[in-house]
Amino acid sequence: MNDLTANLSYESHSLGHEGTRLSAIEKLGLAAAGVGILLLALALFGVSETTSPLTVQLWLASAWGLTIAGGLAFGLKKHLKDRPGIRNHDKTRESLTARGAIGWTLAVVLTSFYILLYWFGGALEGLTRLHDPLSELMRGKPADQWFMYGTFYTMAILIMGAKALAKYRHSRYQLVRICVIMLVQLSFAYMLPALFAKLNEREVYLSYLWPLAYD
Repeated sequence: MNDLTANLSYESHSLGHEGTRLSAIEKLGLAAAGVGILLLALALFGVSETTSPLTVQLWLASAWGLTIAGGLAFGLKKHLKDRPGIRNHDKTRESLTARGAIGWTLAVVLTSFYILLYWFGGALEGLTRLHDPLSELMRGKPADQWFMYGTFYTMAILIMGAKALAKYRHSRYQLVRICVIMLVQLSFAYMLPALFAKLNEREVYLSYLWPLAYD
């Protein structure tokens, strides 16, 4: 009975927040990711065609380096310190998922970003120019807003994918599924089109294929 009680206690779906206290590594990871994201945001106003190439390279490396390192440190520590599996405790009550302030704010930010990306690309010029060194390396030409967006999307897939691998490390199916998603995004959706561009060919994306591009 004691063992059964202990197991039931361990599996409790309590609405409490006893396990939400962050460790030192998680705090450092969030701090590093926050600074990296701030550097990316500041590029909107601080980077232009007249900015020296060395400054842009250092800015780009610092921004993405901190964002990736911080995101991985937080995500991996968060899940590796606990047992693998789904954690849906109190998800329907959180501000992010229950139409709270965080959820609405994030929705406005993401919607505004896509509006700028599709119809007012010039407003993102500084952020686009920040990715010129990477675009020159991969494609042999300066970045445009789509390469910048592709970089953001790919980095998000890789960081969140690594986080998911730690979370679902008990399931072979989940590990294979997540690895395939990460590999396809990195290779076919990001690196392969850049290789075609560097070879002076058309940048072929998977979205060009039927039925995604039915015309």
